[in-house]
Amino acid sequence: MFALQLLQEFSELKTSKVLLELENHLKIVVPSDIKTIAVGQLTVLMAIVNSGRMATINASHLRAIVDILLKLETEKTYLRAGVHEIFLKMIEQLPSETFQRSLLPLLKGHLTKSLAELDLDGLVLLLKATQFHQKAMESSLKQSIGTGDLLDAKNIDAINKILFQTSTRVLHRGVLDFAVAFQLRPDVFPSFWTAFVQCATKESAWKAKIPFEVIPALLTNVTEPKQLLAILTQPFLFFLLKNSTEVRAAESESLKAMHMAASSALTGILAAIKATKDQTVNAKILNLLLSNEAVEQTSRSWSGFVSGLIHRLDAEQSAKVADKLVGNLKEDTPTRNQVVKVLESILTDKIKTVEDVARFGKLILFFEQEALRSENDASSVGTARGLLKYLGVSTADHHRPSPTLDMADVEKEVSLKVAVLKVLLVKSKDAQSTSTGSKDESNVANADLLKSIAKLPIGPKLKATFELMALATTTLWIRVRPILGQEILAELTDVVAGLIKVGKKLTDETAAGKLSGLLLTLLAVERAVFATVELVFKSLCPFLGEDAVSALFDLVEPAEEEDDGEGQPIDFESSDEEDDDDMSDVEESGVEEEEAEVLAVVDRAALEATGAVETEDTTESEPDLDDAAMFKLDDVLSGILRSRKAAKNGGPAANEVDARFRALRLVHLFFSFPHADPLVILPFLRSVIRIANERVPVSQRERQSQMTDLSGKVLQSLKQRRKFDADRIRAGTSREDLAELMGEVIEETGKVQNAVLHRQCVEAVLFVQRVLAVFVGALKKSAAGKAVREIYLPWLERFAGLKTCMFGHLLWNAVFGSLGEHAVVLLPNLVDLIFSEETIVKDRPGQLPTDPDSHYRKYQMIRQVQLCGTVKIIITQSVAKATGTELNELKEFFTKFGQEYVKHLKNVASSDGPLKGKKLLEDITDLARFLILYHRKLDKHAAIKLQPLEELWSLKKLTKSVDQLLGEKLAAKELKAVRKAIQNLKQTLDAQLKLEKVQPDDGAVLVNGDSAEAMKE
Repeated sequence: MFALQLLQEFSELKTSKVLLELENHLKIVVPSDIKTIAVGQLTVLMAIVNSGRMATINASHLRAIVDILLKLETEKTYLRAGVHEIFLKMIEQLPSETFQRSLLPLLKGHLTKSLAELDLDGLVLLLKATQFHQKAMESSLKQSIGTGDLLDAKNIDAINKILFQTSTRVLHRGVLDFAVAFQLRPDVFPSFWTAFVQCATKESAWKAKIPFEVIPALLTNVTEPKQLLAILTQPFLFFLLKNSTEVRAAESESLKAMHMAASSALTGILAAIKATKDQTVNAKILNLLLSNEAVEQTSRSWSGFVSGLIHRLDAEQSAKVADKLVGNLKEDTPTRNQVVKVLESILTDKIKTVEDVARFGKLILFFEQEALRSENDASSVGTARGLLKYLGVSTADHHRPSPTLDMADVEKEVSLKVAVLKVLLVKSKDAQSTSTGSKDESNVANADLLKSIAKLPIGPKLKATFELMALATTTLWIRVRPILGQEILAELTDVVAGLIKVGKKLTDETAAGKLSGLLLTLLAVERAVFATVELVFKSLCPFLGEDAVSALFDLVEPAEEEDDGEGQPIDFESSDEEDDDDMSDVEESGVEEEEAEVLAVVDRAALEATGAVETEDTTESEPDLDDAAMFKLDDVLSGILRSRKAAKNGGPAANEVDARFRALRLVHLFFSFPHADPLVILPFLRSVIRIANERVPVSQRERQSQMTDLSGKVLQSLKQRRKFDADRIRAGTSREDLAELMGEVIEETGKVQNAVLHRQCVEAVLFVQRVLAVFVGALKKSAAGKAVREIYLPWLERFAGLKTCMFGHLLWNAVFGSLGEHAVVLLPNLVDLIFSEETIVKDRPGQLPTDPDSHYRKYQMIRQVQLCGTVKIIITQSVAKATGTELNELKEFFTKFGQEYVKHLKNVASSDGPLKGKKLLEDITDLARFLILYHRKLDKHAAIKLQPLEELWSLKKLTKSVDQLLGEKLAAKELKAVRKAIQNLKQTLDAQLKLEKVQPDDGAVLVNGDSAEAMKE
């Protein structure tokens, strides 16, 4: 780099001088100097070439450079790469005339060889020469390779042979150069690319990955759709999709490299197809991949690639593709499942309107036939799930998650799925009558059930939900899961019959509650079926009442835990891990004992089932069993193995947690409904928060973690709920009940130890606060302030006394920040908490203290520090809205704070020994300075003014205490932050004392109600 800069900066430094110095000072004398001297020579020569002197270099200098390079090339093999790099640069920069006259004769040994004599480096050199000096190379090429065009179709096989034979694990740059060079020749590229891919298929994994590695370079040069189609030929796509599989740990390094290269190439190709925005390209590639030959070679990558291409088609084109796949699909082929996956993606992605149902009739018929086949063929049960998945998948155009439930989308989903199932019902009837000549019992039951649903005196939306449940049961569930389907059909029939008996008195809420109760019995069904259960529940949300939601929460609510004792702080820094381990040991030992008893009973039942057990006199001889008994024993033993496996994986407890998790998912759906009655939601907030604090055995912690995340989402959804029916709230609850609920929610939130979850729990507190504001906002100022104090003060004092509560101050900051001007009434109480010096005995009440001198502060110092920040939030966000009684509270706060702060400073200054509570002193000092500056701001800009600060505080006494404290008391190095805070306060006090006393303007209202004229008198 230095040599290059030197030659570029000093043009007067002649090339002849540089070459002379190179010969004199960089001469190889002994063999041991070859490496060092050769690198130096290459560096100087590369600098000469890159300095821009090739355009004017004379023949003698060029010969000297070439002689040195040819000599270095023969010295050591590792020098050849550097020599060839300089040759390439020279070829690129020399004018064609100079190249033909001077360089070509010197490089005859390199540029006049036949293709059979060249290696990859020599071939690249020949390519560069033909690219930059084509006319000069024509005669030479004709003599050496028989044609004047290196990239002629006749030379493709020879070039490919060199490209693959001399390649290594790392892709040679020459391979990219030739691939790009052929790409720029549209007439020759198809032949080259076909032969290139064919050679790769015959090579080992290290070389077989070469076509995948050149794809990024080829895609970079694609400017037209036809160039992309030239790359994506059928043989290449087959080869790519065959090898673009997931990397496995047991594979060799070569296979891993090939699969990674193929996957990367496939990603780039999908992006290129998407970027073209040309449906013609999409259609042509699909035609290649949907041919019979392609379908017979399907793989997982094939199904994903084809599904991605179909996603870009419109509904009409997608329907044609689906019909083609269904028509060509063969039975019992290894690739059948991959084709069915593509059909499933079309089903879930393209049928979005009722009109699409008719357009994709053949596809729907295919999955209906799969459901029929699954009754007699167990292997087709998996493909029959296509419609089950479709019933639970959202077909909305926007797939972005929303914190609220859009009922318009839900109604659209229900009507669409009902339309599909009705088509299936008609097709199922036709298929049954054609095959058996008689009516199917399930179809008869379904027809009767639909007639009964039509008679229900309920709204059309709820009636459509009942139809969806009935059709899903009789057309799909009863075929895929016969026993489950029969049970659901019987239960649903009983529910509808019972609702009909109610008659005209039937309400939508009652009908929805009954159907919701049936859904709660399906929490343990397979995932595809439960997706339909969720859709049905979504459509029920507008009609659910408190009883239905209560039944849902009975499945979710954790068991009650023992109370730690009234008034006792909850210590979150205790040895939780040890407690959890102890609990898990007890749980697991209990499960093992219970499991042993259960398995012993089951084992004995197995023998009793075969008639091979004697009740009294048992012998050691094996029972003599016939064939029927043996088959019966096989069934019982299978049940035993399943029971043991379930017990090993958590047994009934694990299933219970799964049911609770699904019930919580339904709770999340209900909370996401934006118009859900808050009176229905409120009673269950504490239960949702308690899920996060629930302690479970080790075997259930993974599922419990998922439940905790989901409960947080449930609480976060409350953030969007801000509009309420005030009259309904007043009629349905009382302020006292809401205040009690607020306390319970605050208590549970204080136990949460996760920062993200705590923020979500705060949303529950703020939700209750917004509902409570319906009552507080209707009260007079004095009564509202009293109510706020009664509601929040006890829990605020409890928080101040907690030993550990990691995020409690964030809760109170949020509460007071959203409470508005009503938060001002609590400022005097906050002063009491911040400056409290009360102490209590450590031991519990009613017990004699083991150490009479063991006392601790009633209010933890960390809490007092945090409450200083809470005061700032209230002052900043609420004081501007304060009026009347609230301003009197503000005056009391200023007065009390000044008095308590002076008292605190005197106590600190007069105390002996090292300073205690330095963080508290620092924060209340910052708060004092903040209040002085805020009082000054009010005095200048507010229409409502407080009394002068000199009247509220004794500034002279405060200044004296500050001066006294700034002596030796704060001289220690560790008190630097406290000393800085008090020094800042001292400067603010000095500035405040120097200010002139300004009389209030006429018309301004003072806190005590006196006018400005009265003050002047």
